[in-house]
Amino acid sequence: MPADLVEGSDAEDVAAYVAQCAAADPNDAREKLECPGVVAGTGGEGLYTSLGCLGCHSIDGSASSGPTLKGVFNSMETLANGQTVKADEQYLLESILDPDKQIVKGYQPGVMTSAVPKGSIPQDQAQELVDYIKTLR
Repeated sequence: MPADLVEGSDAEDVAAYVAQCAAADPNDAREKLECPGVVAGTGGEGLYTSLGCLGCHSIDGSASSGPTLKGVFNSMETLANGQTVKADEQYLLESILDPDKQIVKGYQPGVMTSAVPKGSIPQDQAQELVDYIKTLR
């Protein structure tokens, strides 16, 4: 963090928040709510947080700069090229491993790969993310 970004009581508040979140239990729902994006948890949910997926993909259906992940598993998705595909396990896995391979209609190619380049997420982590996405109903 840059020097003198916050001072006085603001610096003390930031330090207290960082200490609170550093000690937070990722299995405690209240602590996860108090430290969003900080307490990652484990498995695919933890990866969703730690890899920054939450910056573009909501899990509650709300609009964001990327498609929501809520209810996407096994849904029919229209792609930018007009093709309709089923968002099954294979589609989700490919979309994580090669984000520009199939772009959902209404979204631009290159946006995801600027943050998550092709091949930057290992296969096992991509599978954990898919397993998590499958739970988001």
